[in-house]
Amino acid sequence: RRVHGEEKFEMGCGANQGSMMGIGSVINRHVKNNDDLPKLYLANKFVGDYGVVEIALSLNTCSKLNELSLYNCGMKARGAKELAKALKENKTLRKIFVGKNEYGVEGAVAIIDSVKSHPTLISLDFSDCNLGDPGCIHISELLRYNQKLQSLFLCGNQISPIGAAELCLSLEINTSLKGLTVDENIIANEGSKHFADMLAKNKTLSALCLDNNSITEEGGEALLACFLENKSLTLLDIVGNKIPNRIVMEIKKFTYRNSKLKQSERMNYVTTSSIFKLSSLPKPAASSTPLSLIHISEPTRRYATSYAVFC
Repeated sequence: RRVHGEEKFEMGCGANQGSMMGIGSVINRHVKNNDDLPKLYLANKFVGDYGVVEIALSLNTCSKLNELSLYNCGMKARGAKELAKALKENKTLRKIFVGKNEYGVEGAVAIIDSVKSHPTLISLDFSDCNLGDPGCIHISELLRYNQKLQSLFLCGNQISPIGAAELCLSLEINTSLKGLTVDENIIANEGSKHFADMLAKNKTLSALCLDNNSITEEGGEALLACFLENKSLTLLDIVGNKIPNRIVMEIKKFTYRNSKLKQSERMNYVTTSSIFKLSSLPKPAASSTPLSLIHISEPTRRYATSYAVFC
């Protein structure tokens, strides 16, 4: 169907295990017959491993497919492995949602390995997959190798301080990730200290969600202290923890400060670009009317005046 002027495939009917092979075949034919399909959404539709295998077989026939959602679709290890094979050859997907499936660490590792060097992927969702700390080791490797990924979702994966430490080691050197969601895990105070140490070094991450992670005052103090060095984080969600309100309010002040700093940097960039454009304008010929500041708009006049003062 067409949504907001864009072609999008959604499965609108329920499915049981007996019919998932047939549904997979239908999806396969539809995808192969629509090579310009940009989005394939099968979230919360039971297609199972057989259906995922059929989808994987047709995945790379779509030259414009950039979003794939297989969230909560009944995928297990076999389906994840077949999907991983297709993702290794894919060059177009930008967003992949494979959360809330029961493929375990084995299936997750296959998918993670397949996208380590993916050329276009910017968003990856592994929410509610029970990856645990072993899965975090492989996610950490992904963050070391892939310097294009911008958002990563790891909610509800039983990540402990051990897994948090693995993630943070890679995030200290990662220069692409801007948003990380680690809600509903068990990182506790020790894990929050790992994140605080990472945030003091990371200059790229702008949004971090740590809701419902059993963090108390000790962990909150560590997160607050990281803002002495961090100037990039503009959102830190810590709802559902036992962090005193005074710490929460102080953190909000620092994230607000960082937001203002980023706005100022963008304005400085725009102003500098405008001045350079003005400086590259050709000089008027001797016979032409001299250029006066009263003949140009107010914003341009300000930039021209700034440039004159700079000179």
